[in-house]
Amino acid sequence: MTRIELQTLEKINRTDFSASDFTVHIPEALSSDVESKTSFYDEHSSNYYGYEQYIESFNEMMDKEEVVSYFQPIVELGTTNTIGFEMLGRTFYGNLPGSPEQLFSIASVFGLEDRLSRLFRLVGMNDVRNIDCLHNIFVNAHPKEMNNLRLLVASLSEIRRLAPDHPITLEINEKSVLSLNFLKELRVALDDLNIKMAFDDFGAGQSRLIELAEAPPDYVKFDRVLIENIHKSSVNLQCMVKTLLNMLCDLGVSTVAEGIECREEYEYCAEIGFNYGQGYYFGRPARIEHIPQQ
Repeated sequence: MTRIELQTLEKINRTDFSASDFTVHIPEALSSDVESKTSFYDEHSSNYYGYEQYIESFNEMMDKEEVVSYFQPIVELGTTNTIGFEMLGRTFYGNLPGSPEQLFSIASVFGLEDRLSRLFRLVGMNDVRNIDCLHNIFVNAHPKEMNNLRLLVASLSEIRRLAPDHPITLEINEKSVLSLNFLKELRVALDDLNIKMAFDDFGAGQSRLIELAEAPPDYVKFDRVLIENIHKSSVNLQCMVKTLLNMLCDLGVSTVAEGIECREEYEYCAEIGFNYGQGYYFGRPARIEHIPQQ
C-alpha cells in the first residue's frame, strides 16, 4: 500500500480535508504500476485522463456537497403505474466528470467511495423531503460500505430522520454481501429503521442463492444483461430467468427488471411474471421537480 493510500485511510472519518491532503504523495502514486487506479478513459472525448487534474475539484465538491440527485421511475408492469424511484447522484462541479461511475473511480483513488455514496443519499433525501411525494425511494449503497455496518446504519439513520415516514429501500449489490450473518444483521438494522432491502444487479455475477433463501430481501432487481433483448434471447436463457422468477415468487420476493428500453422487452417481462420494471422505456433519470407529486 502506498503512502497516499495509508494517509487517505487515516482521513476517512475527517471532514477537514484540504487539497494538500491529496497532493503531497500524488507523484509517488502516479509513478506506481497501478495505472488503472489513477486514470480513466473518457468515451465522449476519446481521451485518457490522469486523476491528478481532478484532485482539487473533487475535494471542493465533497466539502461543499456540490452534488445533485436524479430519480428514475420504477413502474408496476401490469399497469405501468409508478411505484417508486431510484435515487442517482451526479455533479456539475468544476472540471469533474458528471457520471457516477467516473466519480466513484476518482473517489476510489483516495478511498472515499463510501463517503461519496453517503453524500449522494443525504442530498437526495433532502430533496425528497421537500416535496409532496410518497413514492418508495430506492437508495444505493456502495460495496465498500459493507465493510463497516455501524457506519452504514448510522448513515441510513440520518436519512430516516430527514424523512421519518417516507418509504425507503436500500439497494445493495449481491456481490458485496460479506456473509449470511452479515446479511441477517443488516436486515435486522433495516427493519428497525423501517427500510426495505433490494438485491441489485442480480444475475450479473455471483448469485447468492443461499442468502436469498435464508435472508430474502424485499426486492430483487435483475441486471440489464439478462433483460436486454430478452424477447429474442435463447430458450435456455429465457427458461433460466423464468425459473429464478418462480423461485423468488415462492420466497415472497418482488422482482424488478432493469434496463427495459423497448416495448418488446416490457411486454415479455410482464408476460413471464416480473412485478416491476425500470429503464429508459418508462423514463430517464430526472431532477426532483419532475417527480409526480401525490
